[in-house]
Amino acid sequence: MINKQDGTAWARSLDTSVPFIKIVGGGGTGKTLGLAQRVAFLLEKGVAPADIVVFCSTLSAADQFESLLGTLAGATDVEVWTVAQYAVDMLGQPRVKAVTGRNPRILAEFEQSILMEDMKVCGLKPKRLREMLKFFYKEICELRDKDDDFIRDSEEQDVYETLMENLRLRDAMLPQELSNVALRFMREHPVEAAAFKRDFVLVDDHMNLNLASQGLVEAIANRNLTIAGSLNSQVATMEPSPNPKGFNTFELAHEGVEVVTLSKGLRCPDRITAMANALVTSGGLRTSELVESGCGSRSEVRFVKWTHPNDEFMGVARYIKHRLEDAQHPIHAHDIFVAVPNPVWGRALAKVLDANRIRTDLIISRESLRGDLRKMDKSRDLQAYVRLNLLANPQGAVAWRSWCAFGDYLCNSNHWFHLEKYAQSANVSVLEALERASLLSEDELFPGAAVLVARYLEGKRFIEHGMGKTGFALLNHCSPVRGDEPPAAFMRLVEPVAGHETAMEFFQRASQRMEARFTTQDAVRIGLMQMSNGMSFDTVIIMGAIEGFWPTLITLGAEYDDDRIADIQRQERREWYAAMTKSRYAFVVSTVQKDESNTSTALGMHVKRIRMEDNRSMAILAPTRYLEEMGQEAPGFEASI
Repeated sequence: MINKQDGTAWARSLDTSVPFIKIVGGGGTGKTLGLAQRVAFLLEKGVAPADIVVFCSTLSAADQFESLLGTLAGATDVEVWTVAQYAVDMLGQPRVKAVTGRNPRILAEFEQSILMEDMKVCGLKPKRLREMLKFFYKEICELRDKDDDFIRDSEEQDVYETLMENLRLRDAMLPQELSNVALRFMREHPVEAAAFKRDFVLVDDHMNLNLASQGLVEAIANRNLTIAGSLNSQVATMEPSPNPKGFNTFELAHEGVEVVTLSKGLRCPDRITAMANALVTSGGLRTSELVESGCGSRSEVRFVKWTHPNDEFMGVARYIKHRLEDAQHPIHAHDIFVAVPNPVWGRALAKVLDANRIRTDLIISRESLRGDLRKMDKSRDLQAYVRLNLLANPQGAVAWRSWCAFGDYLCNSNHWFHLEKYAQSANVSVLEALERASLLSEDELFPGAAVLVARYLEGKRFIEHGMGKTGFALLNHCSPVRGDEPPAAFMRLVEPVAGHETAMEFFQRASQRMEARFTTQDAVRIGLMQMSNGMSFDTVIIMGAIEGFWPTLITLGAEYDDDRIADIQRQERREWYAAMTKSRYAFVVSTVQKDESNTSTALGMHVKRIRMEDNRSMAILAPTRYLEEMGQEAPGFEASI
């Protein structure tokens, strides 16, 4: 049944006996607000908090949903998770691990890069290997890994078996496997799975989930599954291989679905709504999700064209400072979201804001820790994390593999390959193999054993010296450079520190925070455009709005065919649409006219022409074409704000 409504009236009007509810509407039509009001309604009807679970696309979105729910319903015990969080918690239960035989120790991005080096023993060229692994990962997310035709030839068989063996020896799991393994557990072991089911399951941004995750949330629901989303707002999150088709065709695949279509805008000022609608219409997005005006005309919409990136950083910082000091329209720092095209732009703006004593919350990658494993001085945050992992779990194969990877261009993958063969021949774990190798004579060692044994013995000494340490002493012991304080990014994963925490307590906290999320502190949020997913802000600023960043440079050349280019640019338009419709009042787009030619080339800007100015080679740049697609309501460019 299709039920066209405005606002959030559906949240209280639909009976609790409805098995499925699908909420569809463009950006700012009240989908998330309606889900929160639905939870409040269920609680009023006497549904126990333990019988309700809410899923959001990102940790930041989950945090904001919890805050919204607290405002509407007071303090509640309703669980708000990402699907990945829920799956890890489920699969980590001892009784579930006994059934599945898998440990939900999810490999972080840097740990996956080590795995990639280890996979090169298959002998394939790196590009071919990456393509094959990408295929495997997508098939796993789409639940086709058990199909008869999943493996097509002996080459694929060899690579897949090597992948699974590496994961087995690590006692770990890929992010792509998480919902797959959890869903198969729910389906194949209904008695054990009953403890993880909930009567009412609500899912925001359902279109961002992959097929396995969409199946998992359905398996969790006992009485009702309510999903909400907008295909025009589908963006990349930590969820691998999203399946928007599952949201689009939901009512065709299920009986008794109540479809609620929202058309009236509740969040964005009318001018921003009109610009977003124009982008949808001219950019080839779904016109069925166009939003009707409804929030009034009070807004601030500005396009500004700076001369140089430094002018942009300084000018945007002044504007943010002005907004925070505006007594006529008072806002908090966390009410401002700045979308940046890359980490360079984000760090530069944060530096200027910090100099102006404006606190920032910077997320410029999907995970909180970054570094170059090959260089000891470029990977200190990662080293501190691995050191903590070793202290928390001295028997953990993932930690030991990482420990042995630092400082080598190939992560010592050739040596590790021989270690794994030695472990397999002796039918022992890799850690037991390391211990045995440390006792072998020189002529008995396998190739590369001396390198690994040296690192192993160093690791054993590190663990021995750290035993019994807690709190600050423990964290100082994790510092890669003796006498130095632990790296700042690493410390953000474990703070606040009371002083008595154990290594396991710290590591559990750090691993749960590995997925980048905005903190609860009052700070200007700076991030990649898609990191606004599931949230709302008073002010949205998009910086670096130039050709080469948007659209990305690879779509402006001859590398891809027209269909592939169109797909990539539609995805970018969805990111723009999703970000701009997060604004409740102000929407600002900032671009620049020129930059040093070598800098612009290195960062991927699209150079219109090169011009010499004061003996400097300057690249002349152009504003993103997406601004031209925002219709008559779009403002002209200003020289400053």
